[in-house]
Amino acid sequence: MVNVYNKETGALIWNGADDQVPTAIGIGDEISFTEDTYVIEEIKPDGGNMVLFVRHLQS
Repeated sequence: MVNVYNKETGALIWNGADDQVPTAIGIGDEISFTEDTYVIEEIKPDGGNMVLFVRHLQS
């Protein structure tokens, strides 16, 4: 599973299966959820899961 949190607010933005997230992601990459785009600022393992902390890109 992958959990995606807004780094500024701590709010859970999205969670889902690993295959729903691109495999080659890294710090600074842009990723979209629910029609909004975010930039990945931090990636942490959480047991067998992955946690992404992202910042919302203002339009």
